[in-house]
Amino acid sequence: MHGAIDLGGTKIEAALLNADLIPIKRQRIDTPKDDYEQLLNAIQSQINWLRTTANDEQLSIGVGVPGVVDKKNGLTLTSNLPTKGRKLRQDVSNLAGQDIPLENDCRCFALSEANGGAGAGYKKIFGLIIGTGIGGGICIDGKLSYGFNNLAAEVSHIPLPSTMVAKYNLPLLQCGCGRTACYETFVAGPGLSRLAQHLAGVNLTAIEIAARVEAGDKKMIHVLDVWVELCSHMLDMIQLLVDPDCIILGGGISLIKNIEQKLLAGMKKVALDNTHPPQLLLAKFGDSSGVRGAAMLPLLDNLEE
Repeated sequence: MHGAIDLGGTKIEAALLNADLIPIKRQRIDTPKDDYEQLLNAIQSQINWLRTTANDEQLSIGVGVPGVVDKKNGLTLTSNLPTKGRKLRQDVSNLAGQDIPLENDCRCFALSEANGGAGAGYKKIFGLIIGTGIGGGICIDGKLSYGFNNLAAEVSHIPLPSTMVAKYNLPLLQCGCGRTACYETFVAGPGLSRLAQHLAGVNLTAIEIAARVEAGDKKMIHVLDVWVELCSHMLDMIQLLVDPDCIILGGGISLIKNIEQKLLAGMKKVALDNTHPPQLLLAKFGDSSGVRGAAMLPLLDNLEE
């Protein structure tokens, strides 16, 4: 068996997976947000639960975290968690008495889908999660690919194209990263809601917008069309910068009916002439892909020590 922990801003989920990396038991606890020592203790309690449930004190365990893990100095920077300037991997490993690898949760998703998931058989895959935020990961030959600052695939914080801002008179909103007019402000799930407010004057969630599109609401069809256009520019940028064989979609937005076909059509409209778009696929393991990837971290020679 294998263990995995998904460290989030509101919950810490522990998952026990069988030999085929399929989750068989899960436990969630609240995430301590204000005190680093309490956070470490909460993670340790989930590690203890995994070991006890598996009846294995040396259970292989990996952890997925939001944010950036600096491979050079071991420091961790995560949103809404008291980990800034802390060596989270080292501290968790010391408490556990064994090495506990940590990786960005979106990269865990990419790792999972590249190995036995939707990306199986492709040389270079780009895993893209579009949910509350946007995050990604790159795998080449089944292994994670890192940049100098471990920022590879952080496409969410690149500015929106000025042509799109002008075309739809989009407001320049501040992103959670501190910058202004990042892709995330209008392409993440809440961004779709902002588009509906801006273009149609209605306050709806992404799920409600998708339902109205299915019901034939012309205003919401237009909203989704604009969102697809924006997202297609982001996907085209991924192709220009990374040129992957396939892009694998995860997160809540990926649940919109036929979204991969809509985005592929959108990409073809904005792509350079005589270029071939990558395959656009939905995640094979859905919500389980992140913990599956975290469980794989100790199994693959993937991390720069």
